[in-house]
Amino acid sequence: MKLQIILAILAISCTTEGANILAIFPYQGKSHYIMFEPLVIGLARAGHSVDVVSHFPPKESIRGLNHISLQGSLYTFVNNMTTTYVKSLIGTKAIEFISYQGPNDLCNLMRLHQLQEIINTDKNYDLMLTQVLGSNCYLALAHKLKLPVVNIETSTMFPWAHDPFFESTYPSFIPCQLTTFTNDMRFMERVENLITTLYSKFLFYYYDKTVSEPIARKYIDDFPSLADIYYNISMVLVNSHWSIHGARPTNPAIVEVAGLHIDETQVLTEELEVFLNSAKDGVVYFSTGTMLKSDSFPKEKILAIYNSFAELSNYKVLWKGNMDNMPEGLPTNVKMVPWVPQFAVLRHPKVKAFVTHGGLMGTLEAIHAGVPMVGIPFFGDQMLNVGGYAYRGFAVYLNYETLNKESFSEALNEVLTNPKYQSNIARVSRLFKDRPLSPLKKAIFWIEYVIRNGGETLKSSGRHLYWFQYYLIDVGLFLLTITMLAFVVLFTVSRKLTGFIWGTQNRNVSVKQKTF
Repeated sequence: MKLQIILAILAISCTTEGANILAIFPYQGKSHYIMFEPLVIGLARAGHSVDVVSHFPPKESIRGLNHISLQGSLYTFVNNMTTTYVKSLIGTKAIEFISYQGPNDLCNLMRLHQLQEIINTDKNYDLMLTQVLGSNCYLALAHKLKLPVVNIETSTMFPWAHDPFFESTYPSFIPCQLTTFTNDMRFMERVENLITTLYSKFLFYYYDKTVSEPIARKYIDDFPSLADIYYNISMVLVNSHWSIHGARPTNPAIVEVAGLHIDETQVLTEELEVFLNSAKDGVVYFSTGTMLKSDSFPKEKILAIYNSFAELSNYKVLWKGNMDNMPEGLPTNVKMVPWVPQFAVLRHPKVKAFVTHGGLMGTLEAIHAGVPMVGIPFFGDQMLNVGGYAYRGFAVYLNYETLNKESFSEALNEVLTNPKYQSNIARVSRLFKDRPLSPLKKAIFWIEYVIRNGGETLKSSGRHLYWFQYYLIDVGLFLLTITMLAFVVLFTVSRKLTGFIWGTQNRNVSVKQKTF
Protein backbone atom coordinates (compact mmCIF):
# COMPACT_ATOMS: atom_id res chain seq x y z
CA MET A 1 0.00 0.00 0.00
CA LYS A 2 2.80 2.43 0.89
CA LEU A 3 4.52 1.68 -2.42
CA GLN A 4 1.31 2.40 -4.33
CA ILE A 5 0.93 5.73 -2.54
CA ILE A 6 4.53 6.68 -3.36
CA LEU A 7 4.06 5.75 -7.04
CA ALA A 8 0.82 7.75 -7.18
CA ILE A 9 2.58 10.81 -5.71
CA LEU A 10 5.42 10.48 -8.22
CA ALA A 11 2.95 10.15 -11.08
CA ILE A 12 1.10 13.28 -9.98
CA SER A 13 4.34 15.25 -9.56
CA CYS A 14 5.41 14.35 -13.11
CA THR A 15 2.06 15.20 -14.70
CA THR A 16 1.93 18.11 -17.10
CA GLU A 17 -1.38 19.94 -17.19
CA GLY A 18 -2.94 19.99 -20.64
CA ALA A 19 -0.60 22.04 -22.81
CA ASN A 20 -1.17 23.79 -26.11
CA ILE A 21 1.15 22.18 -28.66
CA LEU A 22 1.75 23.37 -32.22
CA ALA A 23 2.95 20.66 -34.62
CA ILE A 24 4.04 21.72 -38.10
CA PHE A 25 4.97 19.03 -40.64
CA PRO A 26 5.19 20.63 -44.10
CA TYR A 27 7.00 17.75 -45.82
CA GLN A 28 4.68 15.91 -48.18
CA GLY A 29 6.10 12.41 -47.82
CA LYS A 30 3.62 9.95 -46.32
CA SER A 31 6.38 7.71 -44.99
CA HIS A 32 7.52 10.49 -42.64
CA TYR A 33 4.04 11.29 -41.38
CA ILE A 34 3.64 7.64 -40.38
CA MET A 35 5.85 8.51 -37.40
CA PHE A 36 4.30 11.92 -36.64
CA GLU A 37 0.67 10.82 -36.57
CA PRO A 38 0.78 8.37 -33.62
CA LEU A 39 2.80 10.92 -31.66
CA VAL A 40 0.33 13.79 -32.03
CA ILE A 41 -2.58 11.40 -31.40
CA GLY A 42 -0.80 10.12 -28.29
CA LEU A 43 -0.27 13.67 -27.04
CA ALA A 44 -3.95 14.48 -27.60
CA ARG A 45 -5.01 11.35 -25.71
CA ALA A 46 -2.62 12.36 -22.90
CA GLY A 47 -4.77 15.46 -22.35
CA HIS A 48 -3.00 18.05 -24.49
CA SER A 49 -4.49 20.31 -27.12
CA VAL A 50 -2.58 19.72 -30.33
CA ASP A 51 -2.86 21.84 -33.49
CA VAL A 52 -1.32 19.84 -36.36
CA VAL A 53 -0.42 21.28 -39.74
CA SER A 54 0.13 18.57 -42.37
CA HIS A 55 -0.89 17.16 -45.74
CA PHE A 56 -2.52 14.08 -44.22
CA PRO A 57 -5.80 14.58 -42.31
CA PRO A 58 -6.69 11.92 -39.73
CA LYS A 59 -9.21 9.29 -40.75
CA GLU A 60 -11.39 10.05 -37.74
CA SER A 61 -11.95 12.88 -35.30
CA ILE A 62 -9.81 12.72 -32.17
CA ARG A 63 -10.55 14.74 -29.07
CA GLY A 64 -7.85 17.33 -28.45
CA LEU A 65 -6.44 17.08 -31.99
CA ASN A 66 -7.15 19.94 -34.40
CA HIS A 67 -5.85 19.20 -37.89
CA ILE A 68 -5.04 22.14 -40.16
CA SER A 69 -4.90 20.62 -43.61
CA LEU A 70 -2.38 21.40 -46.34
CA GLN A 71 -3.88 18.70 -48.53
CA GLY A 72 -3.74 19.62 -52.21
CA SER A 73 -1.20 22.42 -51.74
CA LEU A 74 1.73 20.26 -52.89
CA TYR A 75 2.28 17.13 -54.91
CA THR A 76 2.48 14.44 -52.23
CA PHE A 77 4.85 11.48 -52.34
CA VAL A 78 2.47 8.53 -52.01
CA ASN A 79 3.02 5.49 -54.24
CA ASN A 80 4.17 7.67 -57.12
CA MET A 81 7.97 7.79 -57.13
CA THR A 82 9.73 5.82 -59.87
CA THR A 83 12.98 3.90 -59.57
CA THR A 84 14.61 6.20 -62.13
CA TYR A 85 13.76 9.26 -60.06
CA VAL A 86 14.80 7.95 -56.65
CA LYS A 87 18.12 6.61 -57.95
CA SER A 88 19.06 10.24 -58.62
CA LEU A 89 18.83 11.00 -54.87
CA ILE A 90 21.89 9.09 -53.68
CA GLY A 91 24.51 10.40 -51.25
CA THR A 92 24.87 14.16 -50.87
CA LYS A 93 22.54 14.67 -53.85
CA ALA A 94 19.76 13.90 -51.38
CA ILE A 95 20.79 16.97 -49.34
CA GLU A 96 20.68 19.14 -52.44
CA PHE A 97 17.14 17.87 -52.98
CA ILE A 98 15.86 18.46 -49.45
CA SER A 99 17.83 21.65 -48.67
CA TYR A 100 17.97 23.39 -52.05
CA GLN A 101 14.90 22.25 -53.98
CA GLY A 102 12.69 21.44 -51.00
CA PRO A 103 12.54 24.86 -49.29
CA ASN A 104 11.04 26.49 -52.36
CA ASP A 105 8.01 24.26 -51.87
CA LEU A 106 7.95 23.75 -48.11
CA CYS A 107 8.86 27.23 -46.88
CA ASN A 108 6.59 29.00 -49.37
CA LEU A 109 3.63 27.19 -47.84
CA MET A 110 3.70 30.08 -45.35
CA ARG A 111 1.84 32.10 -47.98
CA LEU A 112 -1.27 29.96 -47.38
CA HIS A 113 -4.02 31.41 -45.20
CA GLN A 114 -3.83 28.37 -42.90
CA LEU A 115 -0.26 29.21 -41.95
CA GLN A 116 -0.77 32.97 -42.06
CA GLU A 117 -3.39 32.55 -39.33
CA ILE A 118 -0.85 30.71 -37.18
CA ILE A 119 1.89 33.25 -37.91
CA ASN A 120 -0.40 36.05 -36.73
CA THR A 121 -2.16 34.11 -33.97
CA ASP A 122 -2.81 35.40 -30.47
CA LYS A 123 -3.09 31.86 -29.12
CA ASN A 124 -0.58 30.96 -26.44
CA TYR A 125 1.24 27.75 -27.30
CA ASP A 126 3.61 25.96 -24.95
CA LEU A 127 5.76 24.04 -27.43
CA MET A 128 6.33 23.42 -31.12
CA LEU A 129 6.97 20.06 -32.76
CA THR A 130 8.48 19.99 -36.23
CA GLN A 131 10.87 18.12 -38.47
CA VAL A 132 14.11 19.84 -39.45
CA LEU A 133 14.58 17.72 -42.54
CA GLY A 134 16.52 19.95 -44.90
CA SER A 135 15.26 23.40 -43.94
CA ASN A 136 14.99 25.43 -40.75
CA CYS A 137 12.47 27.97 -42.07
CA TYR A 138 9.64 27.08 -39.67
CA LEU A 139 11.92 27.76 -36.71
CA ALA A 140 11.36 31.44 -37.51
CA LEU A 141 7.73 30.89 -36.51
CA ALA A 142 8.80 29.28 -33.23
CA HIS A 143 10.98 32.32 -32.54
CA LYS A 144 8.10 34.69 -33.28
CA LEU A 145 5.77 32.80 -30.96
CA LYS A 146 8.55 32.33 -28.36
CA LEU A 147 8.21 28.55 -28.26
CA PRO A 148 10.64 25.81 -27.27
CA VAL A 149 11.13 23.37 -30.14
CA VAL A 150 11.36 19.59 -30.25
CA ASN A 151 12.74 18.30 -33.56
CA ILE A 152 11.64 14.88 -34.83
CA GLU A 153 14.04 12.87 -36.97
CA THR A 154 12.26 10.11 -38.90
CA SER A 155 15.60 8.49 -39.70
CA THR A 156 18.85 8.16 -37.82
CA MET A 157 20.57 11.47 -37.08
CA PHE A 158 21.53 13.66 -39.99
CA PRO A 159 25.06 15.09 -39.53
CA TRP A 160 23.70 18.55 -38.66
CA ALA A 161 21.12 17.22 -36.17
CA HIS A 162 23.81 16.87 -33.48
CA ASP A 163 24.89 20.50 -33.56
CA PRO A 164 22.27 22.15 -31.29
CA PHE A 165 23.35 19.86 -28.47
CA PHE A 166 27.09 20.24 -29.00
CA GLU A 167 27.24 16.54 -29.80
CA SER A 168 29.97 15.03 -31.96
CA THR A 169 28.99 12.99 -35.00
CA TYR A 170 31.75 10.49 -34.08
CA PRO A 171 32.62 9.76 -37.72
CA SER A 172 35.29 7.27 -36.69
CA PHE A 173 32.63 4.66 -35.90
CA ILE A 174 29.19 6.19 -36.58
CA PRO A 175 28.46 6.10 -40.33
CA CYS A 176 26.85 9.13 -41.94
CA GLN A 177 23.37 8.09 -43.02
CA LEU A 178 24.19 9.10 -46.60
CA THR A 179 26.88 6.42 -46.85
CA THR A 180 26.77 2.63 -47.13
CA PHE A 181 29.11 1.99 -44.20
CA THR A 182 28.67 0.14 -40.91
CA ASN A 183 30.09 0.82 -37.43
CA ASP A 184 33.16 -1.19 -38.44
CA MET A 185 34.88 1.02 -41.04
CA ARG A 186 38.26 0.55 -42.63
CA PHE A 187 40.69 3.48 -42.86
CA MET A 188 39.59 4.80 -46.27
CA GLU A 189 35.94 4.33 -45.31
CA ARG A 190 36.55 6.49 -42.24
CA VAL A 191 38.16 9.09 -44.50
CA GLU A 192 35.15 9.07 -46.83
CA ASN A 193 32.74 9.07 -43.90
CA LEU A 194 34.38 12.16 -42.41
CA ILE A 195 34.39 14.00 -45.74
CA THR A 196 30.73 13.11 -46.40
CA THR A 197 29.75 14.23 -42.89
CA LEU A 198 31.53 17.58 -43.15
CA TYR A 199 30.34 18.24 -46.71
CA SER A 200 26.75 17.39 -45.75
CA LYS A 201 26.85 19.86 -42.87
CA PHE A 202 28.34 22.53 -45.13
CA LEU A 203 25.55 22.06 -47.70
CA PHE A 204 22.83 22.18 -45.04
CA TYR A 205 24.02 25.43 -43.49
CA TYR A 206 24.86 27.00 -46.86
CA TYR A 207 21.40 26.34 -48.29
CA ASP A 208 19.84 27.25 -44.95
CA LYS A 209 21.42 30.71 -45.21
CA THR A 210 20.99 31.28 -48.95
CA VAL A 211 17.66 29.54 -49.68
CA SER A 212 15.54 28.90 -46.57
CA GLU A 213 16.24 32.10 -44.65
CA PRO A 214 15.37 34.56 -47.47
CA ILE A 215 12.07 32.73 -48.01
CA ALA A 216 11.24 32.78 -44.29
CA ARG A 217 11.91 36.54 -44.15
CA LYS A 218 9.25 37.08 -46.81
CA TYR A 219 6.61 35.95 -44.32
CA ILE A 220 8.04 36.59 -40.85
CA ASP A 221 9.78 39.78 -39.74
CA ASP A 222 12.57 40.39 -37.31
CA PHE A 223 14.23 37.13 -36.37
CA PRO A 224 17.91 36.23 -35.97
CA SER A 225 19.59 33.84 -38.36
CA LEU A 226 17.89 30.48 -38.69
CA ALA A 227 21.14 28.83 -37.60
CA ASP A 228 21.04 30.77 -34.30
CA ILE A 229 17.46 29.66 -33.66
CA TYR A 230 18.37 26.11 -34.61
CA TYR A 231 21.17 26.04 -32.06
CA ASN A 232 18.60 26.80 -29.37
CA ILE A 233 16.12 23.98 -30.01
CA SER A 234 15.42 21.97 -26.88
CA MET A 235 15.41 18.33 -27.94
CA VAL A 236 15.40 15.84 -30.81
CA LEU A 237 13.40 12.63 -30.96
CA VAL A 238 15.30 10.31 -33.27
CA ASN A 239 14.10 7.15 -35.00
CA SER A 240 17.07 5.01 -33.96
CA HIS A 241 17.95 2.41 -31.34
CA TRP A 242 21.31 1.16 -30.13
CA SER A 243 20.40 -2.48 -30.82
CA ILE A 244 20.37 -1.88 -34.59
CA HIS A 245 22.34 1.33 -35.08
CA GLY A 246 25.09 0.84 -32.52
CA ALA A 247 25.68 2.33 -29.08
CA ARG A 248 27.23 5.80 -28.97
CA PRO A 249 28.04 8.53 -26.44
CA THR A 250 25.11 10.92 -26.25
CA ASN A 251 23.27 13.36 -23.99
CA PRO A 252 19.70 13.49 -22.64
CA ALA A 253 18.49 15.95 -25.28
CA ILE A 254 18.85 13.25 -27.95
CA VAL A 255 16.07 10.74 -27.29
CA GLU A 256 15.88 7.45 -29.20
CA VAL A 257 12.29 6.44 -29.99
CA ALA A 258 12.66 3.93 -32.82
CA GLY A 259 9.44 2.00 -33.36
CA LEU A 260 7.22 4.82 -32.13
CA HIS A 261 4.96 4.33 -35.17
CA ILE A 262 4.35 0.61 -34.65
CA ASP A 263 0.68 -0.12 -34.00
CA GLU A 264 0.32 -3.41 -32.14
CA THR A 265 -3.49 -3.21 -32.38
CA GLN A 266 -3.36 -3.57 -36.18
CA VAL A 267 -5.30 -6.58 -37.49
CA LEU A 268 -5.53 -8.44 -40.78
CA THR A 269 -8.54 -8.45 -43.04
CA GLU A 270 -10.30 -11.79 -43.30
CA GLU A 271 -9.13 -12.14 -46.91
CA LEU A 272 -5.47 -11.69 -45.98
CA GLU A 273 -5.80 -13.97 -42.96
CA VAL A 274 -7.10 -16.77 -45.17
CA PHE A 275 -4.36 -16.21 -47.75
CA LEU A 276 -1.51 -16.24 -45.24
CA ASN A 277 -2.83 -19.32 -43.45
CA SER A 278 -3.07 -21.20 -46.75
CA ALA A 279 0.72 -21.21 -47.19
CA LYS A 280 2.36 -24.63 -46.74
CA ASP A 281 5.95 -23.63 -45.90
CA GLY A 282 5.44 -19.94 -45.27
CA VAL A 283 4.91 -16.50 -46.78
CA VAL A 284 7.25 -13.99 -48.39
CA TYR A 285 6.07 -10.39 -48.10
CA PHE A 286 7.28 -7.88 -50.73
CA SER A 287 6.83 -4.11 -50.42
CA THR A 288 8.67 -0.99 -51.60
CA GLY A 289 6.98 1.30 -49.10
CA THR A 290 4.55 4.21 -49.39
CA MET A 291 6.50 6.27 -51.90
CA LEU A 292 8.25 4.02 -54.45
CA LYS A 293 6.20 2.18 -57.08
CA SER A 294 7.36 -1.39 -57.63
CA ASP A 295 5.58 -1.30 -61.00
CA SER A 296 8.19 1.26 -62.11
CA PHE A 297 10.85 -1.48 -62.16
CA PRO A 298 11.98 -2.29 -65.72
CA LYS A 299 9.95 -5.11 -67.23
CA GLU A 300 12.91 -7.52 -67.30
CA LYS A 301 13.45 -7.09 -63.54
CA ILE A 302 9.76 -7.63 -62.78
CA LEU A 303 9.74 -10.81 -64.88
CA ALA A 304 12.89 -11.98 -63.11
CA ILE A 305 11.11 -11.54 -59.77
CA TYR A 306 8.05 -13.35 -61.16
CA ASN A 307 10.19 -16.33 -62.18
CA SER A 308 11.95 -16.42 -58.84
CA PHE A 309 8.69 -16.36 -56.87
CA ALA A 310 7.21 -19.05 -59.15
CA GLU A 311 9.93 -21.46 -58.00
CA LEU A 312 8.77 -21.14 -54.39
CA SER A 313 5.93 -23.56 -55.01
CA ASN A 314 5.33 -24.30 -51.32
CA TYR A 315 5.36 -20.63 -50.36
CA LYS A 316 2.81 -17.87 -50.82
CA VAL A 317 3.94 -14.35 -51.75
CA LEU A 318 2.07 -11.21 -50.71
CA TRP A 319 3.13 -8.26 -52.87
CA LYS A 320 2.08 -4.68 -52.16
CA GLY A 321 1.73 -3.15 -55.60
CA ASN A 322 -0.55 -1.98 -58.39
CA MET A 323 -1.54 -4.90 -60.62
CA ASP A 324 -2.95 -2.56 -63.31
CA ASN A 325 0.55 -1.48 -64.36
CA MET A 326 2.28 -4.83 -64.07
CA PRO A 327 3.20 -7.11 -66.99
CA GLU A 328 1.25 -10.31 -67.45
CA GLY A 329 2.47 -13.58 -66.00
CA LEU A 330 2.00 -13.08 -62.24
CA PRO A 331 2.67 -16.51 -60.66
CA THR A 332 -0.30 -18.31 -59.15
CA ASN A 333 1.27 -18.33 -55.68
CA VAL A 334 1.54 -14.51 -55.65
CA LYS A 335 -1.22 -12.17 -54.43
CA MET A 336 -0.83 -8.47 -55.29
CA VAL A 337 -2.78 -5.86 -53.34
CA PRO A 338 -2.51 -2.03 -53.33
CA TRP A 339 -2.43 -1.73 -49.54
CA VAL A 340 -1.84 -3.99 -46.54
CA PRO A 341 -1.84 -3.57 -42.74
CA GLN A 342 1.91 -4.10 -42.82
CA PHE A 343 2.75 -4.78 -39.20
CA ALA A 344 -0.17 -7.20 -38.88
CA VAL A 345 1.21 -9.06 -41.90
CA LEU A 346 4.80 -9.11 -40.65
CA ARG A 347 3.94 -10.50 -37.23
CA HIS A 348 1.83 -13.32 -38.69
CA PRO A 349 3.61 -16.59 -37.81
CA LYS A 350 3.56 -17.77 -41.43
CA VAL A 351 5.64 -14.82 -42.71
CA LYS A 352 9.24 -16.02 -43.13
CA ALA A 353 10.92 -13.22 -45.13
CA PHE A 354 10.41 -9.57 -46.03
CA VAL A 355 11.63 -8.27 -49.40
CA THR A 356 12.01 -4.52 -48.85
CA HIS A 357 13.48 -1.34 -50.29
CA GLY A 358 15.10 -0.70 -46.91
CA GLY A 359 12.91 2.14 -45.64
CA LEU A 360 13.33 2.58 -41.91
CA MET A 361 9.65 2.43 -40.92
CA GLY A 362 9.00 -0.93 -42.58
CA THR A 363 12.28 -2.51 -41.53
CA LEU A 364 11.73 -1.48 -37.90
CA GLU A 365 8.38 -3.27 -38.08
CA ALA A 366 10.14 -6.37 -39.43
CA ILE A 367 12.71 -6.21 -36.62
CA HIS A 368 9.96 -5.88 -34.03
CA ALA A 369 8.13 -8.85 -35.60
CA GLY A 370 11.33 -10.91 -35.93
CA VAL A 371 11.29 -11.33 -39.72
CA PRO A 372 14.60 -11.53 -41.66
CA MET A 373 14.94 -9.46 -44.82
CA VAL A 374 16.17 -9.21 -48.37
CA GLY A 375 16.95 -5.53 -48.89
CA ILE A 376 17.02 -3.79 -52.29
CA PRO A 377 17.92 -0.19 -51.35
CA PHE A 378 17.44 2.76 -53.72
CA PHE A 379 18.12 6.15 -52.12
CA GLY A 380 18.46 8.23 -48.96
CA ASP A 381 19.25 6.20 -45.86
CA GLN A 382 18.15 2.88 -47.38
CA MET A 383 21.68 1.75 -48.26
CA LEU A 384 22.83 2.47 -44.70
CA ASN A 385 19.84 0.63 -43.22
CA VAL A 386 20.19 -2.52 -45.32
CA GLY A 387 23.98 -2.51 -45.01
CA GLY A 388 23.69 -2.35 -41.22
CA TYR A 389 21.16 -5.17 -41.13
CA ALA A 390 23.35 -7.36 -43.36
CA TYR A 391 26.35 -6.56 -41.11
CA ARG A 392 24.34 -7.74 -38.09
CA GLY A 393 23.37 -10.93 -39.87
CA PHE A 394 19.60 -10.71 -40.31
CA ALA A 395 19.35 -9.45 -43.91
CA VAL A 396 20.86 -9.94 -47.36
CA TYR A 397 21.88 -6.83 -49.33
CA LEU A 398 20.80 -7.11 -52.98
CA ASN A 399 22.04 -4.48 -55.45
CA TYR A 400 19.19 -3.20 -57.63
CA GLU A 401 21.49 -2.60 -60.60
CA THR A 402 22.51 -6.27 -60.74
CA LEU A 403 19.11 -7.67 -59.83
CA ASN A 404 18.14 -10.62 -62.03
CA LYS A 405 16.44 -13.95 -61.56
CA GLU A 406 19.59 -15.68 -60.29
CA SER A 407 20.65 -13.00 -57.80
CA PHE A 408 17.09 -12.53 -56.48
CA SER A 409 16.58 -16.29 -56.02
CA GLU A 410 19.95 -16.69 -54.35
CA ALA A 411 19.24 -13.91 -51.85
CA LEU A 412 15.75 -15.17 -51.09
CA ASN A 413 16.83 -18.78 -50.66
CA GLU A 414 19.67 -17.70 -48.39
CA VAL A 415 17.26 -15.96 -46.01
CA LEU A 416 14.64 -18.73 -46.18
CA THR A 417 16.97 -21.69 -45.68
CA ASN A 418 19.93 -20.47 -43.60
CA PRO A 419 18.89 -20.59 -39.92
CA LYS A 420 21.38 -17.90 -38.90
CA TYR A 421 19.11 -15.15 -40.25
CA GLN A 422 16.17 -16.23 -38.12
CA SER A 423 18.43 -16.69 -35.10
CA ASN A 424 20.00 -13.25 -35.48
CA ILE A 425 16.72 -11.40 -36.07
CA ALA A 426 15.20 -13.12 -33.02
CA ARG A 427 18.08 -11.89 -30.84
CA VAL A 428 17.97 -8.32 -32.21
CA SER A 429 14.17 -8.23 -31.95
CA ARG A 430 14.40 -9.17 -28.28
CA LEU A 431 16.93 -6.38 -27.64
CA PHE A 432 14.89 -3.88 -29.64
CA LYS A 433 11.75 -4.51 -27.59
CA ASP A 434 13.41 -4.74 -24.16
CA ARG A 435 12.76 -1.22 -22.83
CA PRO A 436 11.37 0.31 -19.64
CA LEU A 437 8.85 2.39 -21.63
CA SER A 438 7.27 2.05 -25.04
CA PRO A 439 8.74 4.48 -27.61
CA LEU A 440 5.48 6.47 -27.65
CA LYS A 441 5.33 6.83 -23.87
CA LYS A 442 9.00 7.77 -23.81
CA ALA A 443 8.47 10.47 -26.45
CA ILE A 444 5.44 11.89 -24.61
CA PHE A 445 7.34 11.95 -21.31
CA TRP A 446 10.25 13.93 -22.75
CA ILE A 447 8.01 16.37 -24.62
CA GLU A 448 6.17 17.03 -21.36
CA TYR A 449 9.53 17.38 -19.62
CA VAL A 450 10.51 20.19 -21.99
CA ILE A 451 7.13 21.87 -21.41
CA ARG A 452 7.67 21.68 -17.63
CA ASN A 453 11.36 22.47 -17.44
CA GLY A 454 12.70 23.65 -20.77
CA GLY A 455 15.56 21.91 -22.53
CA GLU A 456 18.58 23.95 -21.53
CA THR A 457 19.72 21.65 -18.72
CA LEU A 458 19.68 18.64 -21.07
CA LYS A 459 22.32 20.04 -23.41
CA SER A 460 26.02 19.34 -23.22
CA SER A 461 27.98 21.02 -20.45
CA GLY A 462 30.66 21.71 -23.05
CA ARG A 463 28.53 23.89 -25.32
CA HIS A 464 30.36 27.05 -24.22
CA LEU A 465 33.63 25.71 -25.66
CA TYR A 466 35.03 26.46 -29.08
CA TRP A 467 35.47 23.40 -31.30
CA PHE A 468 39.24 23.35 -30.76
CA GLN A 469 38.67 23.39 -27.01
CA TYR A 470 35.97 20.69 -27.19
CA TYR A 471 38.34 18.33 -29.00
CA LEU A 472 41.28 19.38 -26.74
CA ILE A 473 43.26 20.55 -29.74
CA ASP A 474 44.54 23.55 -27.77
CA VAL A 475 45.60 21.24 -24.92
CA GLY A 476 47.21 18.83 -27.37
CA LEU A 477 49.12 21.65 -29.06
CA PHE A 478 50.19 22.97 -25.65
CA LEU A 479 51.47 19.57 -24.53
CA LEU A 480 53.14 19.04 -27.89
CA THR A 481 54.83 22.44 -27.62
CA ILE A 482 56.01 21.73 -24.06
CA THR A 483 57.30 18.32 -25.15
CA MET A 484 59.14 19.81 -28.13
CA LEU A 485 60.64 22.56 -25.96
CA ALA A 486 61.75 19.93 -23.44
CA PHE A 487 63.43 17.97 -26.25
CA VAL A 488 65.07 21.16 -27.58
CA VAL A 489 66.38 22.06 -24.13
CA LEU A 490 67.52 18.50 -23.51
CA PHE A 491 69.19 18.37 -26.91
CA THR A 492 70.89 21.75 -26.39
CA VAL A 493 72.09 20.87 -22.91
CA SER A 494 73.27 17.43 -24.06
CA ARG A 495 75.13 18.96 -26.99
CA LYS A 496 76.86 21.55 -24.83
CA LEU A 497 77.67 18.97 -22.16
CA THR A 498 79.07 16.60 -24.77
CA GLY A 499 81.12 19.42 -26.26
CA PHE A 500 82.43 20.39 -22.84
CA ILE A 501 83.42 16.78 -22.03
CA TRP A 502 85.13 16.25 -25.37
CA GLY A 503 86.86 19.62 -25.05
CA THR A 504 88.18 18.75 -21.59
CA GLN A 505 89.45 15.37 -22.77
CA ASN A 506 91.25 16.95 -25.74
CA ARG A 507 92.97 19.48 -23.48
CA ASN A 508 94.13 16.74 -21.11
CA VAL A 509 95.57 14.80 -24.04
CA SER A 510 97.44 17.89 -25.24
CA VAL A 511 98.96 18.51 -21.78
CA LYS A 512 100.17 14.91 -21.55
CA GLN A 513 101.79 15.11 -24.98
CA LYS A 514 103.71 18.28 -23.98
CA THR A 515 105.12 16.67 -20.81
CA PHE A 516 106.77 13.99 -22.93
